[in-house]
Amino acid sequence: MKSKSQYNESYVYDASADQREASTIEPRFGRFLLSVAGTGHRVLDVGCGTGRYTIHTQQAGNEVVGIELVFNAARGARARGLDVVVVDSENLFPFPDATFDRVQCIEVIEHLMDPVTTLREIHRVLRPGGELFISTPNAVWWAHRTLMAFGVPSFGHSPAYPTEVNMHIRHFSMKTLTRFLEKMGFEILRRQGTYTGFPGALAEYAPSPLAALLNGLSTITRGLGFLAKNNVLLSVTSAGLVLHARKQGNGHG
Repeated sequence: MKSKSQYNESYVYDASADQREASTIEPRFGRFLLSVAGTGHRVLDVGCGTGRYTIHTQQAGNEVVGIELVFNAARGARARGLDVVVVDSENLFPFPDATFDRVQCIEVIEHLMDPVTTLREIHRVLRPGGELFISTPNAVWWAHRTLMAFGVPSFGHSPAYPTEVNMHIRHFSMKTLTRFLEKMGFEILRRQGTYTGFPGALAEYAPSPLAALLNGLSTITRGLGFLAKNNVLLSVTSAGLVLHARKQGNGHG
């Protein structure tokens, strides 16, 4: 596996894709994200990438700072006029205690070797009563459970991406993520499921007839999303997890 410095040098920034992504807020959880961000707040975006979420939080009327490991991704975010600091989110953040009103950490925690340090730092830089928005894939989604029964690990891997880009090394359920955040000094305020259809990326492994079947299954099962959106059997029905939490006391871990 490449080191973090080598990964940093090899990351390819696709400006056209980023512009498409920034044209609208993420449909799976965008409304939830902006309800947490509110307006008039100082917000930290941990692992902001090219700013596809950061920009919407800023446009909502907040002062936003992003931190990002990858130089080229940070360059893309800066090209959008965003304030980004290049730093590894698994190290100490370059901010004083109690600097931010809100922190957002979107699809990041599953990539971290040391999520404890990251959550400690998030807790430290939040002001008393400050709030956190965090999202991650759900490791116990029904599609993952089904595929694992056939020996196919579907979460966090796709042949469309290099291993370094799409590697998920931490896997959470709603129960384990909730317990982890509580241990790190957060009170859970709200939870939500997110949904996509049966993992369409698996079609890239398959010959054409089977690929068409898998893509069709993805389209059909996307209609079950109302269950996840309404938190019905969330641990099974939801492809992703979204939590809104508040800083409490001192972090632990």
